[in-house]
Amino acid sequence: MFRNTINETPWSARLDQVYKNIPYHEDNSTADVSLISTVRALLYPRLPEGSLFKVISAARTIGSSYSDDRIINEIEDVIPSNIADSLFFIGLKDDRKIRNDDAKAATLCASENLSLDGYKEVEKVRVFFQKTMGVACFINPEIKSTIIIYDRKGLDTYHYLQCVIPVCMPWFFAEKPVSPDDADEYALIASLRQKTQDDYVKALSILADRYDIASKKSEVMLADFGKSWASKEKRILTDKIKNLNEKIEDYQRTISAYLIEIREKQLKLVGVEAQLSTSGNEFAAYFSSNKSMELVDAEDGRLTFIAKGYFEFYDEELAKTVINNDDSAIYETSHDSVDVEKLFTAIFIDHKMRLRSCAAYTLNIAEYSVSGRDGWRFPTGFTYFPNTHIQSYHCLGDYRESMIEALKNNDMITATELCGASVRSLNFADTTVMERLVNDLFSSRMACIELPDGKLMTVKEAIEYLNKEVTEDVVEEETAGQEETKEEE
Repeated sequence: MFRNTINETPWSARLDQVYKNIPYHEDNSTADVSLISTVRALLYPRLPEGSLFKVISAARTIGSSYSDDRIINEIEDVIPSNIADSLFFIGLKDDRKIRNDDAKAATLCASENLSLDGYKEVEKVRVFFQKTMGVACFINPEIKSTIIIYDRKGLDTYHYLQCVIPVCMPWFFAEKPVSPDDADEYALIASLRQKTQDDYVKALSILADRYDIASKKSEVMLADFGKSWASKEKRILTDKIKNLNEKIEDYQRTISAYLIEIREKQLKLVGVEAQLSTSGNEFAAYFSSNKSMELVDAEDGRLTFIAKGYFEFYDEELAKTVINNDDSAIYETSHDSVDVEKLFTAIFIDHKMRLRSCAAYTLNIAEYSVSGRDGWRFPTGFTYFPNTHIQSYHCLGDYRESMIEALKNNDMITATELCGASVRSLNFADTTVMERLVNDLFSSRMACIELPDGKLMTVKEAIEYLNKEVTEDVVEEETAGQEETKEEE
């Protein structure tokens, strides 16, 4: 039982790339690699191709005041949930003062009390080591898993414990046990009981030579060594070529963008020159003949005007849904919901009357911008109701982008016409706008509601008109009913 630390062997963890199917993990901070070396040397000829077997080593300290129950909990916390195809070593450093009838050794406590589903204890292992150290070995042949719990006294007992590895993993050694028939493997197991490490190191080297581990190490580590420089140079050149191509593409895109910009400006220049030749007469004629546009100001490249029309661009099906829904935003005001429903039905569904609309706009020709003038003060006696979406929220919706595009194309008439279209639009789905529209409209005394004959009314007058119309219809129906009764008599 040698005490020396085994730092490196032909089978040690430094060559994990050679032994990918037998990985090693430890959390006991020891530099000794004997456990993984022993397991790999024995399993190398026995582990089936493509199989994986893990070796895990852990260490825990049992405090001086630990109860038996706490020892079991400490051990169970260390054992992972999935330990199939693995050898799990748990070394316990027992700091308790063991007295007769006071407490049992931690490993004996584990042997008697630890319950692992599917595992059974290999009692002969405990008996074999009982004079040297406490050991509890549990195996589960079905999932090829072994758990060994041992007294962590020193490296000599740690090395000695490894001589029973074949007994603790019978599924690997049933067909080919370690026996004197294989002198090299037998010498490896025997060396673990020696007082020096010399025989152990020698046995590992002999087995490594038998399986030509050095050649396999060279094959793995030098597989791509001869191509490393060329691969690196290829990667560098490929990256440089890629970067140069990307720069060429960037230059081409920049040149194309400049050419497009030049063509656009040339076309715009033609339009500006044509406009200079006509002195703007075409646009002036458009404004003077268009009664739905009222010019306010034209100065420094800015044109301010009022667009007039009727609310006529809206989704009629959506309007019906909103008007017929008692929970709609148009009924969340202080105004009479019956009057609101009656007036909106007459305007937007039955088309018995129309609601005039207006909004103020400013077109900035130099900056290619357009704005709806919120809060605009319209003249006293004005008979067009300000479009709430623009008057209160200066929002032009989807029209803005088309307006700006028209300005960039020097098409003032189209930009102005789009303003006229926006003033006639109403979005019933915008609850904020619709609620504000009802409040503003029913609070207004503006005669902005137009009958088919051109007569203008305020909201109050329109409600009275609709109520009178209903009354007359009822009287007419009653009179017709009375006449039918007389004829039957």
